[in-house]
Amino acid sequence: MGIVQRVLDWPHLPMVVFNLILPLAIFNIAKEHTTQIVAVFLSGIPPMVKTLVQVFAYNKKDVISIVQIISTSFSVVIMLFTDDAKVLLVKDSLSTVTIGILYFLSVAYFHEDMFFTFRRHFTSRSPEEMDAMYMLPHVRQTSRHLSIVWGFGMIIEASIRIALIVLLSVQTMVYVSPIIPMVCFWPLGFWSFKYLQAHETKAGEVGKPLLSTSKEVDYQVDSLA
Repeated sequence: MGIVQRVLDWPHLPMVVFNLILPLAIFNIAKEHTTQIVAVFLSGIPPMVKTLVQVFAYNKKDVISIVQIISTSFSVVIMLFTDDAKVLLVKDSLSTVTIGILYFLSVAYFHEDMFFTFRRHFTSRSPEEMDAMYMLPHVRQTSRHLSIVWGFGMIIEASIRIALIVLLSVQTMVYVSPIIPMVCFWPLGFWSFKYLQAHETKAGEVGKPLLSTSKEVDYQVDSLA
């Protein structure tokens, strides 16, 4: 019973189920009964459902979720003009690049950087507390630095994915694609948590990082996949 509970409490479980297990199962079933591009499209439904649940059930309305929803809707348009499944796979990478660019733009032009805005959904602190914390120079500087790092991380991940789409077959890429965010973003999420621990408590002004547990960071990272 203890093992089952630990599995159920694992913060990465929704990502593994909706971004890895279900897409692969759907693709392997669908490819026997329809075209390759339709099978790829159907395999993208579970991640889309996960995003919709985050947006509407948990009220996590943010620019990243909006980009992901628009990207999924765009898949239907792509299928009207091509039967090349690789085009559908590249579409996901373009969404990741868009999010990466938005991270950079948020640092330069937004009232609040995207990293901090996004983490508001994953902290137990009130909006007023978060507003007050963001006014602290070292908290704001730490968050802006992480926004830049995540912007580069998104673009690098997308570049790796596009290169593999070109080099590998669709069949192989369907298996590789869900693993890429795990390889790229889980280590980056762990590093981000350690960076927050080291820099967000500077001068004792913040008693603990705004995301006080690594599990909160894990949830934030998985929401990007």
